[in-house]
Amino acid sequence: MIQRVSIRIIPLALLLSASILAYPQLSNQGYATNYGGGTITGGSYSSEITTSQFGGIPKSENFGFYLGFAAFNMESGTITVQARSGGSVISESTSNVLLRIKNSGRYDTLDVLSSNSGDFSFNPVFVGDYLINVDSDPDKYVATYYGDAFQWEEADVLELEGDTATGIVMTVVPPELGPNDGDGNVSGTIEEDFEDDGSRINARRRAAKRKCGLRRKRSGGRTDQNNDEFELISYGETNNNGEFEYGFLPEGTYRFFVEYPGIPLDESSFVEFDVGAAGVSDNSFVLAALVTETGITVELILGITSEFFTEFNIYPNPTVDAIHIDYDKIISEKMTMELIDMNGKTILSREIKKSKNGSIQVDIKEYQNGQYLLRFTDTDKSRTALTFRVIKQ
Repeated sequence: MIQRVSIRIIPLALLLSASILAYPQLSNQGYATNYGGGTITGGSYSSEITTSQFGGIPKSENFGFYLGFAAFNMESGTITVQARSGGSVISESTSNVLLRIKNSGRYDTLDVLSSNSGDFSFNPVFVGDYLINVDSDPDKYVATYYGDAFQWEEADVLELEGDTATGIVMTVVPPELGPNDGDGNVSGTIEEDFEDDGSRINARRRAAKRKCGLRRKRSGGRTDQNNDEFELISYGETNNNGEFEYGFLPEGTYRFFVEYPGIPLDESSFVEFDVGAAGVSDNSFVLAALVTETGITVELILGITSEFFTEFNIYPNPTVDAIHIDYDKIISEKMTMELIDMNGKTILSREIKKSKNGSIQVDIKEYQNGQYLLRFTDTDKSRTALTFRVIKQ
């Protein structure tokens, strides 16, 4: 297939606009085009390649190309997908996303396609490594990736070498929980803090319509096993204000997740917690997730975990001079308490040993007014136990 490709290149202050016939290849090694003539090797350019039949290649990539006059075939392919459930192609309309895997491990959205059913084809794209996501009726199905996974970290990579037909088995929405299942409740907010396009100014905002949910450790798993399986128990998306809530949770160990393909969840933050009567003073948890270019962190705003503490209380909040911490029992052998400012700097650190009926006072009257994080870490396990947001007035 011969295609004319328009390439615009802006190296520093020089703008070069040309139409050439090229032989592009797109892979996880980057872009390259081959021609038997002279060579120009690209550095970091702001570039864009478009054709009438092929989707755009994202800007700001490194690539080399050869200019010439002879025509070559372009290596590309069409991806055809059948989204299935119960052995049949689903009849519900679908919203489908094709993501290209970049050298950095991050993802670019190459195509967004709506279809009247689960049988569809994306526009032709260059050969390379891709991720596919299919979303359909939220009352029936969980948005599912190629490889039959509902989290991007567990999805399979589609290595496109030509026209490809494949299938995705949709994840079914878990049964709705009710009062007879449990009394646990998890709610919270998700915020994004990304650099605006064309500027270095961060724009922190609530994340609306973001997929998130809870996985629960399967019955019988021992808490000291790192490879215990977690099954999906609650799933949904944030509202227009970036808020989520899951109720009637039965006793168990839970993991919170939120979907941002290519952005990892900080495992050291508060992503795993216990719901249950034994050793837990309150089964209501309020979480705050922050998504940046480098990762997703989760803070516990309200709630107690039986693995680390029992009967834990922080007051007053806000405060003008000191924070008081009372607890019935510290279960961990050794804890570290840190006071962290909003720039991420630790301004106070103190070790706390295993004890009962304890009380701690943290003097903060010399610090500037504003918000701080009070973080407790299990030193031996290197895991965050609790994180509270405190306000100094």
